[in-house]
Amino acid sequence: MQEPDVKVGRIPIFNNWSPYIVADPDAISIGLEYFVNQGDTLWSLPDAQMFELAVDELIKIRVINREDVLDHVVIQRP
Repeated sequence: MQEPDVKVGRIPIFNNWSPYIVADPDAISIGLEYFVNQGDTLWSLPDAQMFELAVDELIKIRVINREDVLDHVVIQRP
């Protein structure tokens, strides 16, 4: 069930796909998928703001603590 107060649509944990995806076996690689349209508000956010939104949402749904974040990358696909 979708959490009503976040915009993230899906959260894959890449470590579960293959142990070779994450270089550090003590780290967890989490993806956040947002379903948007080109040109809408989320699509137009600068990468830094998109990252902050993602972290804030993971904290809100109690998946992470802010200090646990080691790195990030934002990828947009039309």
